[in-house]
Amino acid sequence: MILVNTRFYKGETKNDPELGREHGQLDGSLRERLLWLKRMVAAGVKLDSVNYNSVIHAHNVKGNVEGAKRWLEQMLHDGLELNVVTFSAMIDACAKGGNLACAELRHDKMTPVGVKPNAHSYSAVVNACAKAGGVGGAEAAELWLHRFERTGVRAHGLKPHLVTHATLACPFAYRGDWIKAENIR
Repeated sequence: MILVNTRFYKGETKNDPELGREHGQLDGSLRERLLWLKRMVAAGVKLDSVNYNSVIHAHNVKGNVEGAKRWLEQMLHDGLELNVVTFSAMIDACAKGGNLACAELRHDKMTPVGVKPNAHSYSAVVNACAKAGGVGGAEAAELWLHRFERTGVRAHGLKPHLVTHATLACPFAYRGDWIKAENIR
């Protein structure tokens, strides 16, 4: 990835008319990743989940759920297996896009396809709850933390980490419920 970013900053891909036409105004990271995928395919390289996850993550950074979904669908179409990184990136994209229902749906699709959730995937849903805001967001975040403790800890040996708890405290703090925010354990 260092080479990719170095090449972009040298301006070698800035004015690629095809990428501009296909993808409109893209940030450098996403534009460069798409260009490299295009070059890899042209060179006969078989793309793997790392390549797809990289592009999904780039969409995630911008909160572009639709772009992330398109690449997830392409990944499935190309016969690649989804993994916890793929799902977590999708959940993050949903959270950044403020779409709690999307984040919950993506998380709930993990186990049926044999992907084991991890602390990050649970934290990402809690983050989506926090971004949803309001009383509903705070309570939904708390429910997800309890679900994490009930299913994640028991079924997978996972434990919530500091980021999970800090994210959970946010919606309570935003609504001024400092006592509830301080008592998050």
